[in-house]
Amino acid sequence: MRQERTAQRKQGQGAKHMSEYFLYIVRCEDDSLYTGITVDVARRMAEHRSQMGPAAKYTRSHKAVELVACWSAPDRSTASKGEYHVKRLDRNGKDKLVFYPERITSLFEGAEALSPIAEEELARYWSASE
Repeated sequence: MRQERTAQRKQGQGAKHMSEYFLYIVRCEDDSLYTGITVDVARRMAEHRSQMGPAAKYTRSHKAVELVACWSAPDRSTASKGEYHVKRLDRNGKDKLVFYPERITSLFEGAEALSPIAEEELARYWSASE
C-alpha cells in the first residue's frame, strides 16, 4: 500500500497534501469576520451556513452570511501562514484586505504565492453552497 502511494505521488496522482488550498474570510450576521482555510470552498461555505456538524464553533453562533474574500494557495503551509497573519490583524486591517485583496502579499514572507479569487468566483462559491 505504501509503495502504491509513493508511486502515485511520483506520478502526481492521489496525493491529498498536494491539493490547492484556499484562505477565506466570511462576514457573519453580526458583521464580524471569520477567517479559515479549506480545499473545497463551496463545501466549507455550506458547512458554515448550516451552523451544524463540522462548521467552525464560531460560525455556529455567528451565522455566516457572505464570502467576502478568498485566495488560492499552492499548499497547506502557505494557507495556514496566511490564516495566522490575517487573524492577527485588527478589524481595520481585515477590512482593507477585503477591499484590496492583493495587499495580502505584504503580510508575510512567502505571501506572494497567494492569489486573490475574483468577486464573481466568490459569488459562485457562495451560491453553490446553498
